[in-house]
Amino acid sequence: MRFAPAGGALVSSYFPQRLRATVLSLVMAAGPLGSVLGVVVGGAMAERWGWRVTPGAFGVPGLLPALLFLVVRDYRMPAAADRSEAAPAASAPAAPLGLRATFGELFRSRTAAWCYLGGALNLIVLSALYSWLPGYLGRAYGLSTAESGAKAARVILAGIVGAVAFGNLADRCGRTRPRRRLMVPAVAAVVTCGLLTAGMDSDRRAA
Repeated sequence: MRFAPAGGALVSSYFPQRLRATVLSLVMAAGPLGSVLGVVVGGAMAERWGWRVTPGAFGVPGLLPALLFLVVRDYRMPAAADRSEAAPAASAPAAPLGLRATFGELFRSRTAAWCYLGGALNLIVLSALYSWLPGYLGRAYGLSTAESGAKAARVILAGIVGAVAFGNLADRCGRTRPRRRLMVPAVAAVVTCGLLTAGMDSDRRAA
């Protein structure tokens, strides 16, 4: 998730606009897919060898591919490259924006500002759900660590399938009216909020 902004910019620069939501959903699904593997395998490892072994088993190997980013070259935005070729040779490169000007550009669009807020709130919910769902299933239903991990993985896997499917749906809806592309995640977020609230409330009443 730390490389999501750079990855999103890279994908947006090399794929046409009509496919961006689909491709971005595939890229963003890689994180939850890793969570599925971590929950299933980590749950089995924690039950067999204890929870202290799990962070090291997943964290140490993850450092190896992270080191590869030291040799990854920065990409060139195709649009920026086209503009530089079309510009006169005598023109000087644009000066970098200051911090205040950068924030001004980021929040100049009200749509972008609301997307920032919605994305942040969505990430909070997802992080909490992925982190605490296995423990919640174990406490609420008396499941073992491995069973809790397997059932939580199913929820995350369903989220992966839903993200890709709704990403493609957003592209399809945005073909005639681009504004509809944002309506798809907005409606999905509202429906998901209702389902999670109803599910957690029913378990609270049953307890």
